[in-house]
Amino acid sequence: DVFPVAQFEKLWGDMTALPDVDCQFVVVPTVRGQQLKEQSQLDGWLRDGSAARIELLCDWE
Repeated sequence: DVFPVAQFEKLWGDMTALPDVDCQFVVVPTVRGQQLKEQSQLDGWLRDGSAARIELLCDWE
């Protein structure tokens, strides 16, 4: 699926300017893991929480 994020953000910005529209911001968690493309990225991948996030998603045996 492809979601038009840029259009949504632009539309949301326009909607917040309307006095009749009740707009609010909600804080949501954005936990996600980085892709590990090179072995040299392993230390940062472990430090930023990406490895922990992947461990929660996978069933290791």
